[in-house]
Amino acid sequence: MYSLIDRQQVKVLARDQGNLILPIIYGFRNRAYVVIQQILPEPQASLLSGILLGVDVGLPVVVQEDFRATSATPISRH
Repeated sequence: MYSLIDRQQVKVLARDQGNLILPIIYGFRNRAYVVIQQILPEPQASLLSGILLGVDVGLPVVVQEDFRATSATPISRH
C-alpha cells in the first residue's frame, strides 16, 4: 500500500503586506537581549533572557529540560 501526494505550488500574491508592528517588537527584543548580555555575567544573562524574552540560547540543557518539564519553555531562539 502507498500514498501519493502532489507537490503544491505557491504563488506570491503580494509583498511587504505583513504586520507592521512585528519588526518593531522583534527589534526591541533583540536590543533587550544584547543589553542583558552586556550587563549581566553568565549564566544569569542567559537565564534572564530565557525567562524574560524567551531566548534559550546559552541555557544549559538541564535548565532547558526543567523549563519544558514545568511548561515554561522559552518560545524561540535568538
